[in-house]
Amino acid sequence: MAFKFSLEALLKKNKYAEDLAKKSYAEAMGELTLTIQKIKEQEKNIVDTRDDMARTQSQGGLVLSQLEYCTGYIKGAQQKIANLQVVAREQMEVVEDRKRAMIAARQEYKKIEVLRDKRLKEYRLKEKKKAEKRLDDIIIMRNRK
Repeated sequence: MAFKFSLEALLKKNKYAEDLAKKSYAEAMGELTLTIQKIKEQEKNIVDTRDDMARTQSQGGLVLSQLEYCTGYIKGAQQKIANLQVVAREQMEVVEDRKRAMIAARQEYKKIEVLRDKRLKEYRLKEKKKAEKRLDDIIIMRNRK
């Protein structure tokens, strides 16, 4: 007789829930990573614009209008960064929530998995004892003849 675990359906359901939680967590992390990448791009744009402003000032010419444009661009980029930081904070909260959900799903799966492993071990021990008893019975029957 083969081993049958009575909670196999629950084990599969918990595994599915864990996989969904992992996927959800990965998606949230991906979104957060993209937002952080956008912040870094905006910061790099500000640095590049400031370098352009320094070159423009050292070269002379139509400096004032270019400097005003660059200053406006920097202010806009700083506002974008501030907005992205708010979004990133919200996404971090989502990531943390999904991480907790993933951990909880993993724990639920592990509980049932440990129970299955324990029952499988008990089943194998029982089967081993049955086999030993059959072998003993065969040996006893041979010795009687």
